[in-house]
Amino acid sequence: MAFPFAFEQRGYSAESGSGELVEGRGYELRDERDRPVRWDDSRLAAAGITILKVAGTSHRAEKLQDDAFRPGSRLALRPDPANEFDPHAVGVWDADSRNQVGFVPREAAGEISERLEHRSLDAWILWEWRDEGGRRVGLRMLVAPPDVLGGLPPPV
Repeated sequence: MAFPFAFEQRGYSAESGSGELVEGRGYELRDERDRPVRWDDSRLAAAGITILKVAGTSHRAEKLQDDAFRPGSRLALRPDPANEFDPHAVGVWDADSRNQVGFVPREAAGEISERLEHRSLDAWILWEWRDEGGRRVGLRMLVAPPDVLGGLPPPV
């Protein structure tokens, strides 16, 4: 099943509950009837597609501003078995593995780490959040086996 992409931008209150307005933008998945596909839709999981928040971006706020982390940009996922907090940790890096922007969330790290041991996975920035000053403050990524989607449109 193919999932075409569409660009969408919207604003809403921050998830943190601080009341700060955060602007979200990036790619939306759409089904064969051109309806939006929720990030937790079971059809995605059946195709091997996982959509996750990038954890730990607040600790790398300056690197997060790099153009390598725009929606549509490829990512590198690198297992970090020496991580003192989680032996299943998987780092999230830009496509050239120069800048680490965060980690796969702990609750998904074991599964993603295991999948990486057995096969290659592609990852892209699907969505970004920016604060009122225009600084990028968070990311959501799409992880899938190679060739499942054929890649995202060019970065926005």
